[in-house]
Amino acid sequence: LADGTEVSTSRELGRQMFSTCLWSNIIPFLAELTVQQGLLLYEYGMYYMNTKKRIQRSSHSDDEDEKTSNISESAYALTISIQSTRLSVARGISFIVASFGGAFGTILLPGWGAVFGIQLG
Repeated sequence: LADGTEVSTSRELGRQMFSTCLWSNIIPFLAELTVQQGLLLYEYGMYYMNTKKRIQRSSHSDDEDEKTSNISESAYALTISIQSTRLSVARGISFIVASFGGAFGTILLPGWGAVFGIQLG
């Protein structure tokens, strides 16, 4: 490998390649997660603002507006938290699976196996 150590078993090779794939993929996966989280927050923010404006235009009763506003704000916060968590978990799992794919691909076909394994993972 890159540090000059010799690997005697496929298990050692797989472990070292998993670590290599994990660290080499961290920046692209974090970049993708950051962009998708930003889009999620922006879209929910726009939806919330448009809904709030629509409610203010359609209703003029202060009591009903306050109740609707509180419910929609708490529902908005819960929904965005759930969606953000789902996105983070999905990206985290795909990050780990891609690293496993790279390690498994290297064991099957050293060289190109890592590339195909990461892409399939």
